[in-house]
Amino acid sequence: MALPTESRGAARPWCSVFVGWISFLLFSTTVWGHPGYAQRSRGTASPELIVQQGHYRAINCAGFSPDGESILTGGADGSIKLWSVRAARELRSFEGVDVGIASAVYAVAFSPDGRSFASGHQDHQVRIWDVDSGELIRTIRGHTDAVNAVHFTSDGAKLLSAGSDGSATLWEVGSGREVRFYLDEAWPYISDLDLSADGATFAVGKLGRTIGVYALDRGTPT
Repeated sequence: MALPTESRGAARPWCSVFVGWISFLLFSTTVWGHPGYAQRSRGTASPELIVQQGHYRAINCAGFSPDGESILTGGADGSIKLWSVRAARELRSFEGVDVGIASAVYAVAFSPDGRSFASGHQDHQVRIWDVDSGELIRTIRGHTDAVNAVHFTSDGAKLLSAGSDGSATLWEVGSGREVRFYLDEAWPYISDLDLSADGATFAVGKLGRTIGVYALDRGTPT
């Protein structure tokens, strides 16, 4: 649905602009049947504008599903949402933890098969979820501060997490058992991590403006 256009250089009072936008948002809500969504210039090369009200505080993280059809978002409100990329609508909200600042979501990551995902939280915990049912499968405890990053290994059997406590941990997804613990005094705070394509090493971004690259099977610098 395209927005009304005007001749170039024509003046438009601010109140008309405001009313026009309100009408546009209300109309899009009526047509799409879901509050908070709007789309601009459908079918053209112009960027889409989508207004959503799924989260009521800042969105801290987002991640595509392996097939690219869905997006997970995690927010400061403690909620996790699954969105359809094509339809631009919310598919599911994942509950099971106390919503609020104590459980703010800082990281989300799909498993390689797209059937589950992991989330990292401000309450120091990692959670594993089933995508289809929305069920909370497992809560993993071990970090002593917020979990800022999560990443599955390529086979989906293990999960790497890292956080504000300056540690990274490799977990067994099926049991929640700790496989390996990585800690270095030079890691005052880890903000993000990523695994190499071959799964042999991982990199972490640290508060001290440095990047660490470590062997996954030993935790030693490469």
